[in-house]
Amino acid sequence: MARIIGVVSGKGGSGKTTVAVNVASGLKLLGKKVMLIDYSFGVRNADIPLNRTDAMLYNINDIFSKASSIDETVVKGEESYMPDFLGGSLDVCLSDHTGLLQRLLKNLSKEYDYIIIDTPSSCGYEFEAVTSCSNVVVAVCTPDAISVSNTALCTGRIGNIDSKEFYLVINNAALTEAENDICAEQIIDEIGARLLGIVRSDKYVAQSLEKGDPIVRYDTFAGKDLEHISRRLCGEYILREKQSFSERLFDKNKLTLKK
Repeated sequence: MARIIGVVSGKGGSGKTTVAVNVASGLKLLGKKVMLIDYSFGVRNADIPLNRTDAMLYNINDIFSKASSIDETVVKGEESYMPDFLGGSLDVCLSDHTGLLQRLLKNLSKEYDYIIIDTPSSCGYEFEAVTSCSNVVVAVCTPDAISVSNTALCTGRIGNIDSKEFYLVINNAALTEAENDICAEQIIDEIGARLLGIVRSDKYVAQSLEKGDPIVRYDTFAGKDLEHISRRLCGEYILREKQSFSERLFDKNKLTLKK
């Protein structure tokens, strides 16, 4: 049965979709069977960083409304780094979000090792459905007070969070401290989750999103950090101290493919 991972945030622009897409790609590169679901209604965006917009004939709402089957809707990831993908809908969702999603995940979980679900940055119906159906929740925030506060408010509404694995990813962390940045320990305390990883600020991330080419494939700062996060989700132990010390001081940020 699949590990179902809901990726959430309380503020737009935190990099939640970037983390969801690249963790899904990172897990695929590790040889796992991976599905990425864009659980957005009204606005969708996970198809762009995966370069899957033109391949989407149907979306998740078509499955819910029985306009298409799961097999017809899933965009298969043939490449070694590309997860299978279920796109979000530009229409509003039908009622009974949680029941519909539960039935879909029950069918999918037999076929995959990991199902990553990207949610909108809010505490609405999509958020409630995804966090209810997930056995792992990954909260993403940036190291500024507004992002941290909003994410803490959102995750505080997850009623059964004690029964789930609950992790935190701090995204877009600068190598130099800014006056409005909060230290990692403060963020962990406020959100109340275990730190899964810190993704450093990386000029190549925007380029990868525009091209639909996941940054986790590359030896950039963010590419390495997102690979470490993917490996930790697989149970590997990677020292954050070694990573932050050596890579921050000595690594150069180069856009080269990993071997």
